[in-house]
Amino acid sequence: MKIQPLRNMVLVRLESEAPRSGLHLIQEARAVRPAKILACGPEVRDLEPEMVALVNILTATQVDGCYLVPAPSILGTL
Repeated sequence: MKIQPLRNMVLVRLESEAPRSGLHLIQEARAVRPAKILACGPEVRDLEPEMVALVNILTATQVDGCYLVPAPSILGTL
């Protein structure tokens, strides 16, 4: 399925974290995660597909393994 975001929405896929060797601790899910931008709505200005950004996923809607987030929920780029 191809998703084209509307207005100021951004479609992202969360980046997987590098596995660590040794002892693993169970951590709570973090609200701010790095994500790759897949598509941007027409009102989004400073972001482009293929960029990696820090996203507040508490304001996101999950769709087919990706997340739709409003542009103001993107805190910065990496």
